[in-house]
Amino acid sequence: MHMTSYYNSLVTMMQILTNWALDAANLTTTSSIPVFKKGIDDVKTKINQATLLNQMLSLTGIAQDKKQSKTLLCQILVSITYPTKSFAVITKNNTLFQEIKLPISTFLNLGTNTLINKAHAIHNLILPLIPSMQEQGFEINEQDLESLLQAINAFEAVAQSPKNSIGNRKGINQQINTLIKDANHICHQILDENIISFKNTHPDFYNLYAIKRQVNKQGYHTRLAATVTNDAGQPIFGATVTVNPLQKDGKTFKAVSNTTNLQGQTIVSTFEPGYRTVTVSGSNVVSKTFGPFKFQHGKEFTETFSVAATFNIPEHQPQAYVKK
Repeated sequence: MHMTSYYNSLVTMMQILTNWALDAANLTTTSSIPVFKKGIDDVKTKINQATLLNQMLSLTGIAQDKKQSKTLLCQILVSITYPTKSFAVITKNNTLFQEIKLPISTFLNLGTNTLINKAHAIHNLILPLIPSMQEQGFEINEQDLESLLQAINAFEAVAQSPKNSIGNRKGINQQINTLIKDANHICHQILDENIISFKNTHPDFYNLYAIKRQVNKQGYHTRLAATVTNDAGQPIFGATVTVNPLQKDGKTFKAVSNTTNLQGQTIVSTFEPGYRTVTVSGSNVVSKTFGPFKFQHGKEFTETFSVAATFNIPEHQPQAYVKK
C-alpha cells in the first residue's frame, strides 16, 4: 500500500470517531466525567492536526505543491493563533494580541520568506505560553506547536527546492503516525475505560459509542466488556479480570488484565483473538476461570462473570471507631 493511502486510511478511520466526538462533546452526559470530555477534545485536536499534515503528503506538482503547502501552513497558523488571541484578551496582553491577530487572508498574501519568518516568530512566541494557556483551560500543547513546525518545514522545503520536500515528507509521516498513535491511546486508555460508567445510566449513549468505536476499530483490536458480580448479582469492585495466555500458530500470546470499577465493570482490550479462557481474581473474591470463549478479531465480547465473594477486609482499611 502506498504510504499516502496508508495514512489516508488511518486518518479516515479516526475521523469516524472524531465526528461522533464532536457531537458527544456537546452532550451534558459527558460533563459528568470530566476526564471523558477532555479525552474527546484531545482526540479531536490530534486528528485535526493529522488531517492537515496528511493533506501535505498528497500534494503533487511543484507549483501546486508550493501553493497548497502555503495554504495548509496558513490554516495551521490560524488554528493555533485563534485560541491564543482569546488568551491575550483574557489576560489583557495587548502586545501578544497585536503580534498574532492577522487573519488567514493576510498570511496568504505574505511573501515566502516573510511568511516563514512570521510563522517561526509565532511558534517561538506561543511555545512558552502553553502552561499558562492550559491553566486557563485552553486546549493547546507542545504537539500543536510541533505540527506548526512541520508545516513550516514542509513549505520551506518545497519553496527552496522541491527535492528537499521528499526528505521532509518522512518527518511528516512520523508526525502523523505519532498523532494517530496518541489518539488511539486516548481512545483505549481513557474513553474506552470510562464509557462503561454510562452503560446503565445512559444506555443509548453507551450503545452509540460502541457502534462508532466498532466501525473505527474494525480490523484493529479485540476486547472484552466484563461485568463481575457476586452470587446475589451485586457488582464487585476491584476484581481483576484476566484474558489468559493463548498458544496459537507456534506462538504464545500474553495475558491481558484490567480491574473492575464501582459498577463491577471493566474493559480488557488489545489482545490476540481466538479461543481464550478468562480468570476473575482478587483479594475479595474466590478466583475462578471461565470459558474458553471465542474472541473475534476487531469485535467486542460482552460477558457477566459470577464469583463467590470472600468478604475479606483489606489490611489497609481503617478500623471502625468504637466509643468507650
